[in-house]
Amino acid sequence: MAKLSATATRTSPGATTNGAPTEPTLHAVHRLEAGRTAVCLRGQRGGTGWVQTRCRQATGHTIQPPRYLQARDGWIEDGKIIARYNENCEDMSSSKRHLYLVLEDWEQGYTIRKIDVESFDAASGDGGGGIDANKDPEALPEPPVIRVEAEHGQAALFTALGTRILALQRSAGAGVPVFDTATLGLAVAPQPQGDALANSPTLVAIGGDRIYGLEGTKAAAAAGDRELRHFEVLRAPAPPGRTLWSWSAVPAPPPFNPSSVLCHAAHPDGRTVFFSAECAAGSKAGGSGTFSFNTQRLEWTCHGNWLLPFTGQAHYDAKLDAWVGICGGDTDTDGDDAGAARGRVCSCGVVAPGRRRVPAPECKLGAEPLFCEDEKRHVGAALVYMGDSRFCLLECVKPKPRAARTKKVWKEKPRESNGHSPTDPSDHLLHVTAFGLKYGDQGELTAAAARRQRRSYAVPQNAAKFLEKPVAFWM
Repeated sequence: MAKLSATATRTSPGATTNGAPTEPTLHAVHRLEAGRTAVCLRGQRGGTGWVQTRCRQATGHTIQPPRYLQARDGWIEDGKIIARYNENCEDMSSSKRHLYLVLEDWEQGYTIRKIDVESFDAASGDGGGGIDANKDPEALPEPPVIRVEAEHGQAALFTALGTRILALQRSAGAGVPVFDTATLGLAVAPQPQGDALANSPTLVAIGGDRIYGLEGTKAAAAAGDRELRHFEVLRAPAPPGRTLWSWSAVPAPPPFNPSSVLCHAAHPDGRTVFFSAECAAGSKAGGSGTFSFNTQRLEWTCHGNWLLPFTGQAHYDAKLDAWVGICGGDTDTDGDDAGAARGRVCSCGVVAPGRRRVPAPECKLGAEPLFCEDEKRHVGAALVYMGDSRFCLLECVKPKPRAARTKKVWKEKPRESNGHSPTDPSDHLLHVTAFGLKYGDQGELTAAAARRQRRSYAVPQNAAKFLEKPVAFWM
């Protein structure tokens, strides 16, 4: 995490310039999603005052211009910076971040594994030909950070907010476990009302304190009935400990069926989310296209009948000034066909939130394929943003064909003396590749060979279906 420096002045409203304002010191820095940064400052607590913060990355890039902000109950926010006065906050400025991997490898539910990506060895070569060059898989880290007892087949119901991982449940009346990776604390949030978000919702974290969830049904897609389109928001306690987690319905149904969402991306303004949806021809559920939702004004905007070039979640990177994600199946960038786009990342320009019916943004296709060379072995993949133009690709692949295989029953593997599970030739492989992205001399999108690290893990084949859509978080 890039180190930040900060200067801050806190005075009471109406104080004269001759006063001697306190100067809280930088206590903790925590990166949030969509380019946002949380800054914890040591200083006087309570009351309402005025705060001026100026924060820069180590490169000197200004995250947020100096501005006076009114603080209420110790919190300030202007869409880019959240600063909190808290003398007892845990120091996170030097905390090392890890990849938290969710796996369906426990008979009673799920495990969350903590992977130290920074300890990976540098990848050899230039990365051409995909990531299957690593032929020595390791056992998954043991023991798991936590086990979550829940019904299997709920990959889409895991999400994250800041340093917290949430596991929504399909079971009516069940609470939502909230695990904080920073404090190792466990809380319970309520379930959405009724059967909202109970199957395969699209979940998006915004502002560091809210999760928006959209879910549609096949009935809604056929009939165009917006009442069958669930759009809910989960608000975190703010300040922590003062209130409870709470769900509420968003009074602005989407102009498309959420079951048709192909990809989504948060805008760097910290309040707008973009969705690309593809509805079947002749559907009454709304047309295909790209839409954005402003979480402050509760307004939808249609930007055109084109689609963003990604599959799943895309991420904004400030250095590239673009959204980055895994190329979708029908990606066509600069004349490349969908076959050429397979196994690559791509980027596209950020769309202005307030503009309607605009042309599709310019897209760039990554120069190198990152998936396994053998397409038949590919199971699923996901891209995780690590910050500072660094990304982590997770790809699950089938084992190489063998002459004969016996059917495997579900049971936990015995442990070796070091606490790890021994690998099995019938295991699937999870390739984890960390890499940096940059623009080349000709403006092309390329992965920096010097910043590429990779490792492969053996995953029980019983858990492989869950990895059709891998779930992992960087925190």
